[in-house]
Formats: sequence, structure tokens, C-alpha cells
Amino acid sequence: SGLNATLQAISHIPTNKVPQTKTMQNIATESQPFMLSTKFREKEIIDPVTYAFQAEPEQMLFTNYREGEEMELTVKIINTGTQAQRLRVLPPKSSHFTLSHIKFPSVSSSESKSCNIGRVAPGLACEVRIKLLPITLNDFTDVLLLEPENGDKFTVNIVAQRPPPALEIPPSLDCVPCMLEGTSETKFSCKNGGRGYRVRFLALDDVPSVDDRATLPEDYWAQSNKNAFEACDFTIIPAVTQLEEGKDFEFSICAKGRSIGKLESQVALIVENGSVYNVTIAGYCDTYRTRIIGLSGGFQHIDRVDNSNFNVEYDDVYCGREVRRIISISNDSTLSTGVRWDLSNLVMGSRPISEESENKQVKDPFFSVHPASCSLAPNSVTTFEFVTRASLLGDFSGTATMVLDMSKQQEATELATVTITGECIPVSARLTPSYVPFNGYLELGRLHQRNIELVNNSGVSIKYLWPDALESASGTVAVTPVEGTVGPCSTKHFILTVTPKHPGSIDECLTCTIDGSKALPLQINAKISPMIVKLDNVSLD
Repeated sequence: SGLNATLQAISHIPTNKVPQTKTMQNIATESQPFMLSTKFREKEIIDPVTYAFQAEPEQMLFTNYREGEEMELTVKIINTGTQAQRLRVLPPKSSHFTLSHIKFPSVSSSESKSCNIGRVAPGLACEVRIKLLPITLNDFTDVLLLEPENGDKFTVNIVAQRPPPALEIPPSLDCVPCMLEGTSETKFSCKNGGRGYRVRFLALDDVPSVDDRATLPEDYWAQSNKNAFEACDFTIIPAVTQLEEGKDFEFSICAKGRSIGKLESQVALIVENGSVYNVTIAGYCDTYRTRIIGLSGGFQHIDRVDNSNFNVEYDDVYCGREVRRIISISNDSTLSTGVRWDLSNLVMGSRPISEESENKQVKDPFFSVHPASCSLAPNSVTTFEFVTRASLLGDFSGTATMVLDMSKQQEATELATVTITGECIPVSARLTPSYVPFNGYLELGRLHQRNIELVNNSGVSIKYLWPDALESASGTVAVTPVEGTVGPCSTKHFILTVTPKHPGSIDECLTCTIDGSKALPLQINAKISPMIVKLDNVSLD
């Protein structure tokens, strides 16, 4: 008990020695056999001091902006180093971008609005907000300059770029040829797969420089009253237009023919965002050149005056028959030629057709051309059909003139002339026999027949028509078949049938109607006896 009291007293004696806490390093020093593991040695190593900043995103990209409408984007400047640093933010230099807001983690929100210098601790970020003020839809670029405390300056690119219009406009626009001293119009449609912009046609020498395109004034895109751009032999309409997003870009080009030959001009299409398309416009100026290259058969005589004028004489045309002949016209020019046929001086038989038929196709004229009007394709051959149907016997004549079908032209330009002549003749046909007598008396109740023939001496088929059965007081008369066609230089056989009904006589005339000729009569004569009954070996009981 006495020892315990002494020890307790010793433990309360004050001392100036600071008790030591042994670390793993102390233990290793005092005890040489003990070795530090890799785990403990890694903890003992001190990381070097690093200074670094990183921007998120790495580039500020403005898209889909509209003219006159503000747009803002925010970028974070993150301290990725191990040491806190002061950071200075310098605004963009151009007038299109402004520094609207800066927020440092060590500065209050109220101070951040006017302070562009602040401290950023490791792992924290400074938020910078940039505002775009577009006065046009051009592309704009600038940089945001950042100055850390250690002097390692860096920048963040600022880009304002709308998606391009993606116009599918070919590098060469081929216009339809035009005639000398005339014009032609060609319409074009180009697909716009991008955004809507204003576009303008202009000469290559008038294309603004890349720097000037960003500051084009508003009136540069204004539409004039005519809204057309003149480029040598071409006029483009419209000169300025607004592209619609996803819709086709449509415009027309008028070519003017001042001299025969190739037409060409170089133009540019500038887009509001600064894009430029170089386009070559090509055309051709020509004159109309047509010639008659062929006439089908059926003409007795063809007098070729020159390549575009013919005098033709038809073979004999049978009255009432439709005759068709083919004429071939060659268009030797590069022009698509609209033409029409004018008919004049039409004379049939001994009298002219009414004046209404001149210069136009009338209902059922004896002469017509089909088609009456059409378009002759460039460097091609077109066929026309001359149709003649004379209904009066005698001579016929007329003139068919092919002219340019141009309503704006005061005087029609004649391209080809065909003068026709011919004679309308009747068909030749006869009945054999034309008189059919029935000798003796015809008995009642029996059919009595005779054979007759229709002979066609013409070179065309003829149509015939017999009347229905003819009823008389004494009987019935009929011819079969009633109607049909007889081929050229052919004979048709018929059966004449007489059916007696009452005693007496038959004296009738049947008429066979022939198309294109006079009707042919058939005379029938017959006597019908009364019924006679004889009683032989009569006995009366």
C-alpha cells in the first residue's frame, strides 16, 4: 500500500517533456529490421503542384439564331490543377458577341456582374455567359481570352454558324434554245435541304469579300420592282428571294437570241450566311429549219418545188371514201417548234367550201390534217396525216400550210406548204341480173328462189344495203343477206325469195343502196295462180 501511494505521487509530478507519438517512420528508424510496405511509402510521397484550366464545352457554338434576336450560351472554366488561382476573363472584341455575365465561386452574385477577376479553387469552376447579337444571318467568329495567375493564357473559340441552306444547284444550268431575235424561258427547281436564307444572283466580279459578307447592309437583300438580274444574254427572275426551309428554290431564266450560236454567262448565287455558288448558264440561239422528207403512196404525181414546198396530185378518190396519206416533216433546228396547219383555197366539185373552213378545221371538211397543231421536237421527224373524204363528184383542190404557232407574232411564218389536187369518181358496181322474171304461175304455199350477184368493179370495198322484206297484196319479196361489204373487184352472191300468199301478180322493184354510188334497182315480176282442186272417180251412193 505504501508503494502504490508513492507511484501515484510520482505520476502527478509536473514535467516539461512533450509526449511523442511514434509514427511508422519512427518505428522504422528505431527498429532496422522493420521495412515499410509499398502502401505506406506511397502515402509518404507528396504530389507536385499543378496549374491547369479546362473549358466545358471546348467551343461555344451558336446555331439556329434569327436576325435581330439575342441568344446566350454559357461556358464553364474548371480549375483542374491542385492549386487555387486567380483568373481574369477578357470579353470578345467583335460587336456581335458580348460578355453578359461572369460568376466566380469566391465572389457573390452581385459582385460577379461587374467583376472579371476572381479566384478559382481546385475542382471548382467559373461560369462565363456570352450573348450573340446577330444583325444578319452570316457566320461570326471570335475568342474568349482567359488569363490565369500563373501566366498560361488560353482561349475559348466562339462561333456563330447556322446550318447552310444545302442547295442542290448544279454548276451548269442549260436553257432551252431560243430563236434569233426571240426569247425562251426555262424554269428551274433546286432542292433546299437546309435552313431558310435570302439569296441573290449577281455577277462574279460583284461577289463581296469574305470579310465584307459579314457586314452586308439590309438593303443589299431588298427586292427591286423588277426583281430581275441581267447577265449578258440571260435574265434571271427573281434576282433576290427568300428560301423556305426544306422547300425547293424555284426560278426562271429567259434567254435572248441576238446572234446564232452558243450563249454562255458566269454568275454567282450568294447566300445570306456568306456561302457562294458559282453557276454557268448555257443556251443556244437558232433559226427554225424544217423540211418535208417524205410522202406516203397514193399520189399520182409529186412535184417537189423545194424542201418545204410540194405540189401533189392524188390518185382517183372514190366518192364517199376516206383516203389517208402520211407526210413526214423534219425539224433540223435545236428549237422546239410549235406549229399548226392552216387550210385554204378548199374547192370540191364545182363549188368552194364555205369561208368558215379557211385557216381552221371545220366539222367534217373534205380535207383535214391530223394533228392540226403540235410541237416539233428538236432534231426530230414528226408525221402528219392528210385525210380526204370527197362527197361530191369532180375535181377537188386545196392548200395546207404549216406555220409557226406563235400568238404573239403578228405575221405567221410559213415553214412548209403542200398543195393538193385530185378527182372524186364514183364507185362502179352492178347487179346481175337486174331483172328477175318468174315464168309461169307460182303455186301458193311454196317458196320460190332465184340467185343474183352484186359485182364490184371498183378498186375499193363497197358497202351495200337491201331493204327489209317487201310485202305486197299477193306475196312477200326479200333478198338475203340484207347488208354487208363487197371487196375490191369482187362479186357477192344473194338469194331472192318470193313467198306467194294470194292469187294475183307481183311486180315490185327492190333498191340496193351502194355507199359512194347510185342505188341499184332490182325488178321482180311473178304471177300467182289460184289453188285448183280436182276430184277424180267421184261416185255418189
